[in-house]
Amino acid sequence: MITIEKATINDFDWFIEVFKEFEEFHRKNAKWKFREFSKDVFPFSLYEEILLDSNRIILLARNEDEIVWYILWEIIETISSSIFNDRKWLEVDDLCVIEKYKKQWLWKLLMEHLEKFAKDNGIFELELKVRDFNKWAIGFYERLGYDIYSHTMKKEI
Repeated sequence: MITIEKATINDFDWFIEVFKEFEEFHRKNAKWKFREFSKDVFPFSLYEEILLDSNRIILLARNEDEIVWYILWEIIETISSSIFNDRKWLEVDDLCVIEKYKKQWLWKLLMEHLEKFAKDNGIFELELKVRDFNKWAIGFYERLGYDIYSHTMKKEI
């Protein structure tokens, strides 16, 4: 049975195992950007800092004792300026489902939970970034109604 809960200090070792898989996927597909995983990439002090920040949340899903996915998001609010409108949105920094659960219903459950949290907190916009090599995730988010509105481009010279 899958349970969803906020991460605690005691979840760090499990979190790092899922994060490691997430990072390895990115390194495999963009070696020029991501270095090989080590625990100093996401130290305990950063994990603790996120847990103490009221605008940042790490949610975990467990299947019994095993953490099978996590999501890290931040609530962001801006005040209008000469070019921007007032906005409050929820920005997903990381979303990782371990490979053996990837094509199951967990991603949909996760996103429904995220959207409910946002609405319950008066937030009606979600943003997330997906690497172009992650075609499965792009298709998944598009099926949930997400639109692409930006691309980051690079050139090696």
